[in-house]
Amino acid sequence: MGWEVQVGAPDVGAPTHTTGTEAGTWAVEAHGPMPLDGPTGRGIKVMSLDETIDLFHPHFFRADGGAHPWIDVDGDEILTPGVDGIDLNADLEIEGHEVIALLDHANTTTGAPADGAFDPSVDYLYLDLDGNGLRDRGVGFDESTPGYGEPMYLPDDANGDGTIDVHERVLLLSTSKIAAFRQGEEVWRRGVDLIEMPAFSYNTAWHGTTTVGILAGGQDRLFRSHRGLAGDVDIVMGSRLTWSGWADYIETYAWGIQEEAVDVVLHEYNTYSGHELDGSLLAEAAIDESSDAGVVHVCTAGNLAASERHAQTSAMPAAFQFLVPAGPLTFFRITLHWRDPVAELQCVLRNPQEQEHALVPNTVQAFGTNNVAVERFNSLGGTSLLFMEVTSTIAQHPGVGAWTLECTHGSAEPVTVHAYLRDPMTFWDTFTRFLQPAPDPTTTICVPATANSCVSVGGYEFQEPWTVPAGELGPWSSRGPRIDGGRTIDIAAPRDAYGPEPSPDKPDSSVYYTMPGGTSGAAPVVVAAVAQLLEAEPGLTSAQIRDRLRASAGVDEFVDVVDFPDDGWGYGKLRAYQALYDADPPARPDFVTRGLDVELQEGDGTCTAVVRVLDVDWPSPTFRWDDDYDGTWDTEFAATHERPIVLTPDDPTYAVRVEFGREGWRVGGGAVTGEVPASCFMGGGSESSSSGGSSETGDVVTGGSNTSGDEPTGSAGTGGAMTSTGAGASDTAGASDTAGGNDAVDDGGCGCTTTPASAAWWSIVLLALRRRRQSA
Repeated sequence: MGWEVQVGAPDVGAPTHTTGTEAGTWAVEAHGPMPLDGPTGRGIKVMSLDETIDLFHPHFFRADGGAHPWIDVDGDEILTPGVDGIDLNADLEIEGHEVIALLDHANTTTGAPADGAFDPSVDYLYLDLDGNGLRDRGVGFDESTPGYGEPMYLPDDANGDGTIDVHERVLLLSTSKIAAFRQGEEVWRRGVDLIEMPAFSYNTAWHGTTTVGILAGGQDRLFRSHRGLAGDVDIVMGSRLTWSGWADYIETYAWGIQEEAVDVVLHEYNTYSGHELDGSLLAEAAIDESSDAGVVHVCTAGNLAASERHAQTSAMPAAFQFLVPAGPLTFFRITLHWRDPVAELQCVLRNPQEQEHALVPNTVQAFGTNNVAVERFNSLGGTSLLFMEVTSTIAQHPGVGAWTLECTHGSAEPVTVHAYLRDPMTFWDTFTRFLQPAPDPTTTICVPATANSCVSVGGYEFQEPWTVPAGELGPWSSRGPRIDGGRTIDIAAPRDAYGPEPSPDKPDSSVYYTMPGGTSGAAPVVVAAVAQLLEAEPGLTSAQIRDRLRASAGVDEFVDVVDFPDDGWGYGKLRAYQALYDADPPARPDFVTRGLDVELQEGDGTCTAVVRVLDVDWPSPTFRWDDDYDGTWDTEFAATHERPIVLTPDDPTYAVRVEFGREGWRVGGGAVTGEVPASCFMGGGSESSSSGGSSETGDVVTGGSNTSGDEPTGSAGTGGAMTSTGAGASDTAGASDTAGGNDAVDDGGCGCTTTPASAAWWSIVLLALRRRRQSA
């Protein structure tokens, strides 16, 4: 007899999945012939150079602590946080510290608050062992503690119905995805002392948490909304909080390369003021050297294009007028760049009161209530620079209004002079800004994306457009070319995936998400594709990977470019599948909706529960099985749609998890638990699944359904009613002919079918139905 369900497909938004579909990383993962045969970043180690990270965010733990059953305290057959619990001490009672608490999803970008409603596609669970209403972590726990704190769980919504029913379990989060963390000269490593890494604040951990989360966060469960685009990579963090110069920068990523053997370095750091911008920094030379040795560097291009902080002119004199608005700033800076080795600029600074000050290189001189520091130097790449900083000597504003910097030179030929503004009020947003000549978005690519070998990444709007339509290059995204004309953007990627947000300063137990935006959000998407390339083809060099990304880049109606590379788009939009397989990605197939059937076969002192998936009629079906639902798959994907579970009288219960595949895609799943009757072990009759031809129901988990054609957007497919029929079998989805015969149910007997081999089979009610009977 088969137990059949009817399922639907609730629509839950999934920004990270949407980004993965756009960039092609999900199609790469699904490059079969079997599901998960494609690369997911396995064996690849990525170093992120950023400030710090929220070590304790659930996004950064693997769900490798086992699958755990829970107790349905209120008998409603679905998990209810605050009511149901996990029986830690196996005394069949739920005490206060065993009640499951909710780590509720909140989104600070959209403003969606933690609403108290349990959604297994985005929420996590935990046990509040000390009853203080918070998930405690860090202090009081040690390196061996799963999740570095009070127990934390991933709800395993096997069928994507938006609930956890009595057949589904929760997965303990255990091992950190962060392999090592370095700050200054100190290093903390997973398995040794990572839990003791320095404390972090919201501000210092925000950037690193969100960007690493886009790359590698979350857990690999089909119906989770937020999971990293290459979730199997290992993360090494290099903190820049204590850097005092480029030597520290070089030393940090050299440590990652030499001691941690990282394969990819993600540079989540940009600067431009006072720097050469021609690829000749020693730090950039170090990037190039390690790239030659095989390490792939991916660099954010910066977000300077719309800030009105760059201008250029070839007029003589070269006059730059700029506005210094009112506000609590005490200094501003200008850097001038030019490429003519003969020209020597002679500059005069004019304040809003029309007072003038001649700039004298390599001096600090008074100008009214300000000091003017000037430095003149040449880069190793042949760029001439004049750096100026105006600082108030009385800790007040240097002067509100329009300033002018006017320069002449001795060259007989026109000289193009670039000017860059910087102030302490903002880094990318407009504050001090050029008035004349008009601000210019080109030549705003920042260090270290100016390095010769770094994959430089621009960003485009995709699902949450700020100022331009989805698909357009972000107006903020820094443009090339490099100051010497020798380098520009390589590739553009969607910038608006959601990532986890740190919560050390928030007095609740919510799980926060946000959107980093800018090229900071785009670069992790490119790193995911690079990690997949390296897993699939480990012999690729850094130059070959860069060439593959360029050659496979996508061009559409938004990439309106004739000559490549373009200074904004580079070679086009990231297309990961084309980069790996030189073909267009296949469309994601629909999810499938199928029931699970359980039948019992008598053995010699044993009872075999045969769990099978009903109506396997989709193309290229495959399945993988977790025989005891302990959180570890016992099989790889294969064509076997049924699984025999041999039971003994000492352990008559079963719990089975299955996942469905189609070609390289996962398309559904389910779970079933139950206890077989004693008669199955005795070779006689069995407990009745129903009586008097009546019909009873319980919950069973089956596959999901989704017709969007995209990677699952959170919940897809639901559980439903399982019906055991009386005399006269139901014709729902072929349940009556599952075992090849007619079902019959007698009063007090078992619904059985007799096969030609005379084997006895019992169709059984599942665990939820059994509990109902016992409580009736």
